[in-house]
Amino acid sequence: MLASPWDWILTVLFALTGVYCLWHLSASWDRFTMRADRAVDVLHAVMSVSMIAMIWFPTGSVGTWVQIVAFGVVSIVIAAYASAKAVPAGVRFDLGIHVLLAGAMVWLLAAMPLMMSGITGPGSGGGGHDGHGALSVPDAAAVSAETPTWVSLVTWVLVVFCAIAMGWWAYRLSRERTHRAHVMCHIGMALGMGVMLALMIS
Repeated sequence: MLASPWDWILTVLFALTGVYCLWHLSASWDRFTMRADRAVDVLHAVMSVSMIAMIWFPTGSVGTWVQIVAFGVVSIVIAAYASAKAVPAGVRFDLGIHVLLAGAMVWLLAAMPLMMSGITGPGSGGGGHDGHGALSVPDAAAVSAETPTWVSLVTWVLVVFCAIAMGWWAYRLSRERTHRAHVMCHIGMALGMGVMLALMIS
């Protein structure tokens, strides 16, 4: 789906976030005080795998909708906990950012056909690409030209939200003293999502 070097850069980034979330999930299972904590780690781990698959392989319609439903369910679980009155405002804001990233993932999966609608001609079959269906520069330009304006607008809004999420987690990192690796993982997820969205329509 992406041309080099972004395919490898994002693959490494999402591999690191996915492995870390799986490790954190297993290492901290008995210390979790909120179900939402587990849901966040599961969300980011699955999201990392999904993003890597999206980079290297075309996504089928069935697989796409399965992922959309899965991310939607996890988002509902996190949002339901965040809406509880007993949840502190800071934690509620953190969980809201995770729901936002999950929503961006759902959008990326659902809007992919519209983003890809401009690919026509010989380049659409993957010939002359890097061997895994990555978009060349001309193909990317064609996608941008044919993508509906409202799709581009929504996508860029989500890119801005991802940048805001990165800023929030960077602020948290500057104040955090005990869970810095976990916060850095969240920064990586927001960064990867924002770059992925931007590359698909730029």
